[in-house]
Amino acid sequence: MPIAAYADREAFKIYMLDTGLLAAASGLDITTFYDPDPLVFKEFKGAITEQFVLQELKTLGSMPIFYWGRDEGKSEVDFVVQWRNEIVPIEVKSGIRTQSKSLEIYRDLYHPAHAVRTTLKGFGVNKGLYSIPIYMIASYADMLAEGKK
Repeated sequence: MPIAAYADREAFKIYMLDTGLLAAASGLDITTFYDPDPLVFKEFKGAITEQFVLQELKTLGSMPIFYWGRDEGKSEVDFVVQWRNEIVPIEVKSGIRTQSKSLEIYRDLYHPAHAVRTTLKGFGVNKGLYSIPIYMIASYADMLAEGKK
């Protein structure tokens, strides 16, 4: 603590300012979103979803947002934030599949009191893991605070 003291300034990710700009810069046609074939949009859906979650987190103020990755490069948690006196990992999933090996590895290594996973599924809490629908991610701190009561 604080999380910023442990930041590796040479390891970073770059995001666009907005999901619309990301889609436009990539040349993504709007009809792709409505294509019933799940393979058409498979690869880029995660990037768009991660961009959306970052945008929502940035609306919460000037809190620093980091990511976590292992040196071996096989595990990565999309976002790591400081909430009160805790470090909270946030894993982004773009569909209804909720399995996240990287988040499991992070939780096994660091034992955070809270962890967050966003998906298209509904809200749920299980052993400190908060499953939050993507559209509600900006309320994650309120949900963690409510769980502390």
